[in-house]
Amino acid sequence: MACGYLLVPFDVPDGMAQLIVQYRFTGAVDASVTDGSGNVIDIGIWDPRGVDFGAAGFRGWSGSSRRSFVVGCPEETTPGYTPGPIQAGRWHVVFGLYQVRMEGCKIELTIEGAPADAGEDVMSPPAARGQPSRPTDPLGFLLPQIQGVLKPAAGWYHGDLQTHTHHSDAPGSLQELVDAAQQQGLDFVAVTDHNTITSWPYLAEVGGDSLLLIPAEEITTYYGHANVWGSLRWHDFRLRSAALMAEVAAEARAAGGLFSINHPRTGGPPWELGTDFAFDCLEVWNGWWTWRNDEALALWEKLLQAGRRVIAVGGSDRHQGSVSGAQALLAVGQPTTWVYAPELSVRGILAGLRAGRVCVSNSPTGPRVDLEVETEEGRRVNMGGELALAPAEPVTVRVRVWGAAGCSLRLLANGETHDRIPITSEDAIVAWRLVPAFGYVRAQVETPEPETFALTALSNPVWLRHQVG
Repeated sequence: MACGYLLVPFDVPDGMAQLIVQYRFTGAVDASVTDGSGNVIDIGIWDPRGVDFGAAGFRGWSGSSRRSFVVGCPEETTPGYTPGPIQAGRWHVVFGLYQVRMEGCKIELTIEGAPADAGEDVMSPPAARGQPSRPTDPLGFLLPQIQGVLKPAAGWYHGDLQTHTHHSDAPGSLQELVDAAQQQGLDFVAVTDHNTITSWPYLAEVGGDSLLLIPAEEITTYYGHANVWGSLRWHDFRLRSAALMAEVAAEARAAGGLFSINHPRTGGPPWELGTDFAFDCLEVWNGWWTWRNDEALALWEKLLQAGRRVIAVGGSDRHQGSVSGAQALLAVGQPTTWVYAPELSVRGILAGLRAGRVCVSNSPTGPRVDLEVETEEGRRVNMGGELALAPAEPVTVRVRVWGAAGCSLRLLANGETHDRIPITSEDAIVAWRLVPAFGYVRAQVETPEPETFALTALSNPVWLRHQVG
């Protein structure tokens, strides 16, 4: 077993229009096979601008899902790789040694350069060669197109915060993802392809006026996965320490993005880089609830009890077009994250997530849950907010639940159950008066039988702090 990166340098002469890279390796198994019985070797490529961590030379990554790829003009470049000029100089193929069995692994690599036709200016940006118009930097790299405001009103918007396309390891295209999300009636979808952002230039065009597509990246390391939404830049994933992950998270947040730890549970894969750094969200719910998401919920509770303000979110992790294994049972929007946002736009959804008025449900049809806490003097905060209280000051906690008749509602204070009651109507409001300890209160909707407990919806907390002065 091994987890690391092997750099293979090669030199490219002047006049190349594209590179064709192929590889194969012995003992190959699917990346989901993690028992050490086979080899999993990932691949990517960096150009002469640099291959060091965070360097500008990154041109693409496909994990182990492809055995060949092309880099060059846009119509021939493989999804997941950045089209543009093939600069002369020192390039690097990077192998990711995700899993190497004890007897080792033999890798065969072939790199071919296709020269430009006579008279073709290989250093001109793609748009100058008659390709579809896309914003480019001086080297011809595609830059993101961000949708504007789809709906200007404040309100609840629901979507999926983790999805994948053929720009990484899913068979389905971006258009197929959009079609599936529209069939589910979603308002937004974050496109979180593994370690690459090459779908971004097409988001506005494909999403149109009916579905908001959020530019994102799943930073897929060998020690855990994390989502970055909305930072509008690529983040390097080749890290092997908690300290370096903390730097990447800070970098993403400084760029205006949100950082979320993904599926921290057995088989997630689990998160091995700790939580001793600043991050915004935790993916408490990934896929079906019964897929060990109780482990992620326990981690979130531990963070809340330690006083951390971390927003719980969900994501389907749908690899669009996949029809085998667990993916065959999954659709976009399972689970669904509901965000109360000032508007339906990338900026609006990110603002709503930061504010924490967010709940997660098992499907796009709900159930949905909201929560508020009010003092006897009338001071009131919504879910995600913070309320300052004097010692032993009583409050009223109100929970509103839509679409959960026949389920049960549990109110928790600082991780302990305060009450659990049946829900008898499709639009229910339940109120409790309590004198909570400082900390937090939250609610969750469950299947009615305690012995077969499963979540159907989950609120974020209201945080209760000591009033100063």
